[in-house]
Parts: sequence; C-alpha cells; structure tokens
Amino acid sequence: MANKRTVDTIKVMSFATLGAILFWYVYKEQNFNTIWNQMHNLNWWWVVLGMTISIFSHISRAVRWQILIHQLGYKPRLANTIFAVFIMYISNLAIPRMGEVARCGVLKRYEKVPFTQLLGTVFLERMVDMLVLLFLTAIVLVTQFSTFVTFLDMNPAIRQRLTSFLNGHGLLISGIGIFTLLVVAYYALKNKYLPWGLSDRIDNIASNFGHGLQTILKMPHKFWFFAHTIIIWVLYYSMLYVGFFAFDFSSNLSMNVALVMFVFGSYGMVAPIQGGIGAWHFMVIQTLLMYQISPANAAAFAFVVHAAMTFILLILGVLAIIAIPIYNRRTSPQT
Repeated sequence: MANKRTVDTIKVMSFATLGAILFWYVYKEQNFNTIWNQMHNLNWWWVVLGMTISIFSHISRAVRWQILIHQLGYKPRLANTIFAVFIMYISNLAIPRMGEVARCGVLKRYEKVPFTQLLGTVFLERMVDMLVLLFLTAIVLVTQFSTFVTFLDMNPAIRQRLTSFLNGHGLLISGIGIFTLLVVAYYALKNKYLPWGLSDRIDNIASNFGHGLQTILKMPHKFWFFAHTIIIWVLYYSMLYVGFFAFDFSSNLSMNVALVMFVFGSYGMVAPIQGGIGAWHFMVIQTLLMYQISPANAAAFAFVVHAAMTFILLILGVLAIIAIPIYNRRTSPQT
C-alpha cells in the first residue's frame, strides 16, 4: 500500500511539474504588466457568460451519461449524475484522467450501479468525443489548411514528430501492438501465474465491461445521445468564442478563428496534464499568433480564459463534494 501511494504521488508530482514547466516556457518571455493591463480592461461580462455556458455543457454531459446508464437497466437520479460529473472535473485537476474513475465511483456508491459497467459507458463516451474531435480536425484541415501549415511551420518540433509518426504508421502499429500485448499478457497470467479466484474475478470484470458496451451500442435512444453530444461540443466552442468579445484586440476575430483555436486547444486538453495547464495555453497562443495577435495579448487571452474555466470547475467540484452526501441523506436511493 505504501509503495502504491508513493507511485501515485510521484505520478501526480510528475504531471504537475510538467504542467508547470510548460506554463513557465509559454510565459517566461511575456510582459506581465501588459497582461495585467489587458486583464484590467477586459469586459468581465463576457467571461461570466463563458463560465455560464460551461456549466450547461457539463450538465448536458451528465444527461448524456444518464442516457447511457439507463440502457444498462439502472435509473440513477439526475442530481447524483450531475454531481458525479462535477466531481470528475475537479478530480482531473488533481490527477489527469482520475476523474473518469471518480465519477464511476460516485455513482457506484450512491446509486449502486456496477463500477465496471459504468466504465463501459465512459469508454464509449470518450470514443465518441474523440471521433467528434477528429471530425472537427478534418473540417479545420479542409477549410483552414494554410493555417494548419503555418502552425506547423511555427512549430517545427511538432511537425517533425507528426511527420515521423504518420510516415511510420505509428498509430496503426501502436494500436495493434498494445492490443496484442494486452491479450498475450492476460492469457499468460490467467493460465500460469494467477492464483485461484483472481482469474475468475478478471473474467467477471471483463464480462461486465463487455456487457455494458454491448447494451449501450444497442440503445433505442441514440437520437438524444447524439443530440447531447452535439450540444456539448457546440457549448464548448461557444464558451471559447464568447471569450473573444472580452478583449478589444480579439473582438473582431471570426468564428473560423475560434474553430481553429478550439480544435488546437482541445488537443492541449488531451495532454496528460492537470487541466491542460501549459499545453492548452501554448496551443491557444500559437493560434492567435497566426492571426496577427501580439504575443502579450495572446498570452493574456489564454491566461484569462483558462483561469475562468478552471475556476468554475473548482467551484462546481467543491459544491458537488459538499452537496452530494447532504442530498443523499435527505433522499432515499431508487430501487
């Protein structure tokens, strides 16, 4: 147990250190007086509107998750599902990807939904979201190809890694390799090294996980699932776009610019760093530089918008942690 805690602590510190290094790298040459002046003069109402939009996007995500869980035969209360999603986000600010486990744990505790089946729904959600991101990336590549080339020209290290990865069929090879390794390792351990009882437990987990996926893929309410998927991503995009109007220097930027920034910034959020700190700032700043926004102004925009997003996640997460035990003391779980 002590060793596991040590490893977990090292992981958290490593991710946090990486985020801090990226943040320092992005802002090390910036004039903070200029950034402060921009923050002092910005229109905070647009920032508040962006945070409000983000709240509705998180609620929509909870409703979409609820749709998936219903297909498993469970009827968790929507309030608990919303609380679980809020807790997910604040957990991700502490440990990258920890939130996915945390939200499943919340519903397992308060709604008695099997943890492994919940993981199946989370897996499908993330798979669908990744497909949406890839679709938006394709749109940006087709409509803003010159912008994408400019971004790569401004960041030769990224271009080199991307070229090497694609030329070496890295994605296909990595996927096949990981899948093969997992299958071989599982059967080797199951047949030779696992003690009695543990093999059956793994089989049970895999069965529950597979059952969750199969049930979801056959769900009758696909329309509402995909409707909320569209709503979530439109709200994510809108949250970023309204941020343009908070600053004088970005208020004239088009919706196409917001789309490019949104896609690039999303990849920054995918990075295994708490809240995308540093990585998201870098991607957003580089995007603004391509549209002739000064480095100081771009840095101010990234700092304010990310801070606003993080602030609302912290508030919602803390409120959810406080509210969920109170709510469940006053209401009896459904049977």
